[in-house]
Amino acid sequence: MTLPPDNRPLSTPLPTAGPQPQKSSGCLRWFLICAGIVAFMFMLVVLVVWQFVSWIKNAPEPTAASCPALVLSEGEQEDVARVLTNIESVKKTRSDMDESISPAVFNGVLERMLEGERQKHLKQQDVPLFLRASLADNALNVKTSVPYIPALPAKMYLNMEIQGQVEIVEGEIKRLHVDKAVVRGTEAPFLGRFIMRFFTDAITQQNREPKNRDTNELRAIKLLKIEGGRLHVILDGKIMDEMDRKKAAQQQIVPQNEEEDKSIKDNNSVKDKEKDKDAVNKPRGKIEKHENDDL
Repeated sequence: MTLPPDNRPLSTPLPTAGPQPQKSSGCLRWFLICAGIVAFMFMLVVLVVWQFVSWIKNAPEPTAASCPALVLSEGEQEDVARVLTNIESVKKTRSDMDESISPAVFNGVLERMLEGERQKHLKQQDVPLFLRASLADNALNVKTSVPYIPALPAKMYLNMEIQGQVEIVEGEIKRLHVDKAVVRGTEAPFLGRFIMRFFTDAITQQNREPKNRDTNELRAIKLLKIEGGRLHVILDGKIMDEMDRKKAAQQQIVPQNEEEDKSIKDNNSVKDKEKDKDAVNKPRGKIEKHENDDL
């Protein structure tokens, strides 16, 4: 028996060329997978942005949220009056006020302060209609209704409920975090929570910078902390008195500047009138002179 040149037996089948792998189809498959992932991420971003924009757009309401009247017991009313009196007294004595108050007393103090702000600033439109605070699991829950300024003169309101954690020590924010924000019965979407987290972090960082220590509006708060279902508050009367004096001085400067501006405007108007009068009289003199010359 004669063997083939490559010494294989005759019964051995000859190798046949199989289908070669197509590299172009593999690249196309990976391209389609990557394109699908990018399209999915793009749709997800669009959905997140659309949810946030819709949440913001639908936030203003034509009616303010209703809030039941604050009912305080006789003892709680006495505590509210005592806290307000102590705030004014520590400013005069330049001492500290140390109080541990219940949420009901805290709401009573807020209500009295809001009433005072409305009486001082009758034309101010951004004073909240009400503020109600409550405590749950060492978290502060605040409900409020605020006039929506961009909608003026039309009346629109932002009815909000915010739950978070806050702690201030020696005017420095130790903890500031928003756990939940509800507007018009709808909780903030993911992008809204992310933006609020960004702003709270920025506020905390700005508060902690040494260069902002003298202008820090919270420096009069030595302590604000939730302890055992109550609010522990320590205020520095000396710093509060200094802040009040500075604010009063700024308010006195403004009217003086307004009077100075008014006097300057009055003087300028008088000078303008004199100039106009001279301008009217001069041509007449020239005309009369020319007429006499002709005569």
